[in-house]
Amino acid sequence: MLSWFQNLRLNWKVNSAPAFLILVLIGVGLYACYAQRTNQAAVYGLMVGPVREAEVVSDFSSSAWTSQVHLYRLMATAATETDAKKIKALGANAGKALTDIADKLKALDDFKTGRDGEKIDKLETAVATYIKQSKNVIDMADGDAGTALVLMMGATRTFTTIANLTDDLIDSSKDFRDREIAVTDQKQNRDFMLLVILTSVAVVVGSIASFFIGRGISKPLAKMAGVLVELTKDRIVDVPYTGRGDEVGDIAKATEIFRQSIAEKVVNLRARSALDVASSNVMVSDENYNIVYTNSTMREMMQECEPELRKALPQFDSTKLMGTNMDMFHEDPAAQRKSMDELTGRQETLLTIGSQKFQQIAMPVIDHNRRRAGTVIEWRNVTVEKAIEEEID
Repeated sequence: MLSWFQNLRLNWKVNSAPAFLILVLIGVGLYACYAQRTNQAAVYGLMVGPVREAEVVSDFSSSAWTSQVHLYRLMATAATETDAKKIKALGANAGKALTDIADKLKALDDFKTGRDGEKIDKLETAVATYIKQSKNVIDMADGDAGTALVLMMGATRTFTTIANLTDDLIDSSKDFRDREIAVTDQKQNRDFMLLVILTSVAVVVGSIASFFIGRGISKPLAKMAGVLVELTKDRIVDVPYTGRGDEVGDIAKATEIFRQSIAEKVVNLRARSALDVASSNVMVSDENYNIVYTNSTMREMMQECEPELRKALPQFDSTKLMGTNMDMFHEDPAAQRKSMDELTGRQETLLTIGSQKFQQIAMPVIDHNRRRAGTVIEWRNVTVEKAIEEEID
C-alpha cells in the first residue's frame, strides 16, 4: 500500500488531502442539510400538531366564553327590562356567538384522529347540547324570562362541561407540545455534536494526512537536493529513489544520469591532469575529429614546428589548435576519416607535412554505451630520425 502511494504522481499526492477534506465536508454538509430538513419537519410537525391544536382550542374557548357572556347579558336584560327590541338585538348577538362556536368547533376536526380524538368527540356532543339549550334560552328570553332563566341554568351546566373539556384539551396540547419540543431540542443537540465531532475528525485526519504527505514529498526532495550539492562538488555519491514511479523518481533517474556524467567528468579531469604532466605529445579529438585537447608537450612541439608546417599549411596556427578539425593535416581527409572510423585498436602511421615527419599512434575512445566518443593520438616528431635513416640508406 505504501509503495503504491509512493508511486503516485505528486499532483495526486498533493491533491489527495484537500480532496479528502472536501469529500468529508461535502458529507458533513449533506448530513447538515439532512438534519436541517429533519428539524424543519419536526418544527412543522409541532406547528401543525400540538401547537396548532392548542391555538385552535384556545380560539374555540374564547368563542365559547364570548357566547356565554352574550347569554348572561341577554338574561340580565330580559330579567330587568321590558324593551323587546333591545332584548331581540341581544338575542341576535347571542345567536351569532353560537354560530361562531360551531364554526370554531369544526377546526378541531383535523385533530380527531390524534391522541385527543375521544375528548374532541365529547366536546362536540357537549357543544351540540349547549347550542340547543342556548337557542332555547334566546327564544324564551323575550317572552318568558322565568322559563328562560331555568333553561339558562341548564346551558350554564353544559358550558361548565365545555370549559372543563376545553381546559383539558389545552393542557394536553401544551404537555405534548413541551415533550415534542424537548425531543426536538435533544435531537438538534445530538445532530450538532455529531457535526462537531465529524468536522473535528475530518480536520484532524486531514491535518495528519497533509503532514505525512508533505513529509513524504519534502524529505525525498531534501535528500535529492543534498545529493545534487555533493555532485556539484564532484563528489560521487549514490542516488536514492531511482525505483520510484513519481516525480521524485523522475528527478532521481535524471540525477543518476547527471551522476554518471559527473563521474565521467571526474575521471576525465584526472586523466587530463595526468596527460598534462606526461612527456608524450598527446592530442584528443571528438567523434567528428575536432581537436578538443592537447597537452603542454604537444603544444610546445607544434610551436617548434610551426615555421616549417606553415610552408605546407599556410593557415596553420599552433595557438589555435583547439576546435580545429584534424582534416587540415591530411592531403586526403576522406581516406583518413575512413581509416579512423574503422579503428578498433592501436594504429601506428607516419604523417608527412612538408619537411616534417610525425609518427602517430591512434587509439579509439569508447564510452559506456559502447559508442565511439573520439580518438587519442600520440604524436612524435621523427623528422631528424628519418633523415638519418635516409642518409645511412
